[in-house]
Amino acid sequence: MRSFHGQMVSRVGWVTIGRLISFAKGWGRAGMLALMVRTQEKGPHGLQASRRFRCSPLGLLATIGLFSALGAGTPPHDPVQVFYPQGECETGVLEIELWNRTLKAWRPHPDHPRVMANTCQTEDAGDLLNEIRVRCADPANAARGSSWVTGVQVYEPSGAPGCQGPNFSLRRPNSPRITLTAPRADRPVSEPNRTPALRGQVELTHDVVVLVDQTLFTSLAASEVEPGRGPRLTPEQLMQTLEKAIGGALDLEGPLRLAWIPFADRGAARPPVARQPVPLLSDSAGWRAESRILDQKGAAAPSWVSGLDQAMASLGATQAPEARQTILSILDAAAAYPLGRAAGSSPGHRQRVLSAVERAAQSGIALEFLVIGAPERDLPELAGQVRAKIRSAGSGGSVAAIPDSEALTPSVLALRVLSLREVRVENLTTGGVADPLEWDASGQFKGRIPLQAGRNLLRVRARLSGGEELTADFERGFDPSALRQKLRAEERARIERARLGELSIKVEERR
Repeated sequence: MRSFHGQMVSRVGWVTIGRLISFAKGWGRAGMLALMVRTQEKGPHGLQASRRFRCSPLGLLATIGLFSALGAGTPPHDPVQVFYPQGECETGVLEIELWNRTLKAWRPHPDHPRVMANTCQTEDAGDLLNEIRVRCADPANAARGSSWVTGVQVYEPSGAPGCQGPNFSLRRPNSPRITLTAPRADRPVSEPNRTPALRGQVELTHDVVVLVDQTLFTSLAASEVEPGRGPRLTPEQLMQTLEKAIGGALDLEGPLRLAWIPFADRGAARPPVARQPVPLLSDSAGWRAESRILDQKGAAAPSWVSGLDQAMASLGATQAPEARQTILSILDAAAAYPLGRAAGSSPGHRQRVLSAVERAAQSGIALEFLVIGAPERDLPELAGQVRAKIRSAGSGGSVAAIPDSEALTPSVLALRVLSLREVRVENLTTGGVADPLEWDASGQFKGRIPLQAGRNLLRVRARLSGGEELTADFERGFDPSALRQKLRAEERARIERARLGELSIKVEERR
């Protein structure tokens, strides 16, 4: 099957799977080492995997299609290179399953049921929408595997590490995550009815650090061309901008945590200064109180790069790996750095900015740049290079030029709080759906779901306010013993009522 794996990629795009590959903290690295040893000695295992692939329906189709292709010049499938990053999987081992349409069940991948993280594998593009799932595995203890990641979206950065040409990849670890708290996963449901309570959440936390050029808050001096005028932006204006951008319901619509970091970049190469992470606050009163540092002397980071490092440290200290993370840089086009008049003129400055952008984007942080006071055509060449870095990482973000602070409000689209617009829960085993089902904007949902005895595969589909759709699958068991006991008790009660009714009739007749 080597020729199949070596075929040219036929799709352009980057596929991202709907949730973070989670893992249990504290796992050792012995599992990863064990699998690496197995991989080095995998002669028989590799042959078994190859035999399984050839004997499976997928392998049979691939083999038949390949021989047909040799005659007709048409590839048997739509092969794509898929990059499987490690993310937060401490073991470095990923387990892959495909949906078997005939059996209507998940089965281990016939060709590579387990792969090492940060490697590329050839997959069939037809399987990538909802028929492939991945999780972090622990080879030493199969029971400790993390929850499965199912479902994809497609967009187009230039590429991913480890793959040649256009490729597909798991989504970055800043995606919303779906959790199901009821029915529980650790034991089968044992209730006297087949429709137990259903509870879950789409975790929508959005962490935002606003990185602001402090020169925007200073007054412009008079010149021969124009008189002096006040600052182009004030902390109060910036606060009002955020309120408008997310609908004026900062504390009600959804979970948003925010922090401020001012900076003053003069382009000088200074030794890095370690700055303490700033707290991310979840209420508008806290945001307003902290916004006082924006124009405060001595509060600014010595450069944009230093401020970005502080912002990354702040996001990393939140202990919320499922949170969507954004750093919004509001820059002054009249300033020399980082994207002003002198941007990129110094090779050292250019390299520092691009390295910082790459470092943040590769961490899964969306980077939004708003340059105030310049048309798009006047942005420096470095701005285009920053855009390219953001696109290649695939974590989201943009670089935009706006004429003045009045145009700031419609530009801060990335700060809109995500909310849950619709959720549907289906039992794929029985075809039943959760009805009625209730949910709120913060991501909580509840209802009841019909189950059958034994194993049930539940699929949760969620649609967010930004149009994004998420899918997650959960296996839950149902023990009918409690239901049987209830039915027996009801039958005994019915018989007893009937018996008492007959006795009552006989007594009446004797009278």
